[in-house]
Amino acid sequence: WTHLASQVADDDNALSKDLRARIFYLAEFTSFHSRKVLKGKADAEALIQINTAMMRGLAAKGGN
Repeated sequence: WTHLASQVADDDNALSKDLRARIFYLAEFTSFHSRKVLKGKADAEALIQINTAMMRGLAAKGGN
């Protein structure tokens, strides 16, 4: 997620600004939520759902 966030933060990225912002937000959320999970203060289900949705989306688009 860190690498993905740095890629979408780049002004030269060809994705739309809206999509880049959404992906960046997901990266921030996963980082924040992961810390909570590691501290035992949250469940990992949201992270599993996000990662699964991203993998499905990438697979549907050819996932380069």
